[in-house]
Amino acid sequence: MSRAPDLRGAFLTAAGELGLCAASWLFLRAARAHGAAELEAMREVIAPSFPVFDAVVEAFERGSAGPSVDARAVLSAIDGATRVLLVGVEADHLDALVAAAPTCELALLTESALPADWSRVIANFGGRVRGVRLGDLHTFAGPRSVAMTFAYGVDHGTTYVVPEWLRAMGPDTRPHFRELLAWNVLPFPMRRYPRWLAEAPTATFTGVLP
Repeated sequence: MSRAPDLRGAFLTAAGELGLCAASWLFLRAARAHGAAELEAMREVIAPSFPVFDAVVEAFERGSAGPSVDARAVLSAIDGATRVLLVGVEADHLDALVAAAPTCELALLTESALPADWSRVIANFGGRVRGVRLGDLHTFAGPRSVAMTFAYGVDHGTTYVVPEWLRAMGPDTRPHFRELLAWNVLPFPMRRYPRWLAEAPTATFTGVLP
């Protein structure tokens, strides 16, 4: 496919600013509008480099119409917290959290292995989310603070998260947050090697949602 490099580059940009799962559904819908053959051609190009896209296509083939984001389990887990630190981007889920938790102060770690214009990402949330650098995480910690990332499938006590979570939540940082949460955005584990992600035991979280 002659447009393969452009297609992968476009997906990389979208994934950096929307999240791997959100970008996958966006590209899937765009391809599906032109027919099943177009979707399969896109899968051949993108899936080897972005296994989350492959998993999302598989979910679609199993009958999923897309993420129906329900933030109730997250609201229950963060009940009583005044601040939530988010590591990783998933636009659909962040939009739902912003709408469902109007009294929480929300911050997003502005570091990622994926390219992102963080000023543009932060602007998408209408002033409800502020950016924080890795070296400044301590300013967001406290007994009423929660740290949360996004999980990409759960399998036999293991999940996959953005690598920045492992850097941010080391042994010296974990005790400074009331909860360490993972919000699972994939319905089942990935079949391909989880490129762009890092393995994390589910036991290292106080909750894996939903």
